[in-house]
Amino acid sequence: MALSLNYKFLLLACLISALASAVLNTVVVNIVFSGYKLIPVWGQQSVASYLFTSSIITNFILVWVVTKSTRKALSAKHILPLHWHLKSQTLVDRLPARTAMRSFILAVASCLMTAYTLYLLGLKGFNAFYRSEFYTFNLVYFSIQSAAIAVMAIYRAMGDNVMEQYNLQ
Repeated sequence: MALSLNYKFLLLACLISALASAVLNTVVVNIVFSGYKLIPVWGQQSVASYLFTSSIITNFILVWVVTKSTRKALSAKHILPLHWHLKSQTLVDRLPARTAMRSFILAVASCLMTAYTLYLLGLKGFNAFYRSEFYTFNLVYFSIQSAAIAVMAIYRAMGDNVMEQYNLQ
């Protein structure tokens, strides 16, 4: 069974977002923690401070780019807008219409994911990562987080102005 244009776009955009975020964050980790053998989970220069800072910056930029590219794909008719009855049933529909505010809200949501991740690390008793372990953790973490945030941004952007197009407001 062939995938629809929207699903192909969604999968490709999520894959590119995850890959770009993973590569970017791996480079940053290599620079920031180059002299560390063990990276502490808590503290001023730690996993926690890095994850919070990187999550908000990376995902703000990611949502901005993904939203703009989705809008361009919609205007070029490469993908189809969501139908009005699908759009009206989601919580993603409640995200702000303006790109900057949407980027900010989803970046804050990524920080909530980071807080939950750090809470789980604390429950497991992690106090530090070896640098090689942190590379792997960082790669997986930002791939998953960026893909999840990209799905929300794309889905919301596919529904932008749909209600006005169908004169349903």
